[in-house]
Amino acid sequence: MTAAAGTRFYLVRDGDGRVCWLVAVTGEGWSQRAYGWVPDLDAFVANDPLSVDIQIDRELAYEPLSAQQAADVIEAGLIGRLADDHGMHDLLQVMRDEPRRLDRDVLFDPDWR
Repeated sequence: MTAAAGTRFYLVRDGDGRVCWLVAVTGEGWSQRAYGWVPDLDAFVANDPLSVDIQIDRELAYEPLSAQQAADVIEAGLIGRLADDHGMHDLLQVMRDEPRRLDRDVLFDPDWR
């Protein structure tokens, strides 16, 4: 399995070690952009707060993953649907309205499933 050139994947954990996001990162240095996996949309969606955290804040822990490991996280359903958490409905609407997305087929070989 190969990812799109320059795309890196991370499993993101909070300070208590809980998994928060699966992230695809594009670019280098200050041009890095983080895209969080949103199962409800079947896409990685641009996430500006994560972009800032990965570049500057580093309040979260980033565990590097291969493209295959990222695919396994998706298939295992490790990242929950936002619609299933009543407190996340506003975030889901923000993600729905965000046009900057990476479809999983852009990141992975078409036959990765």
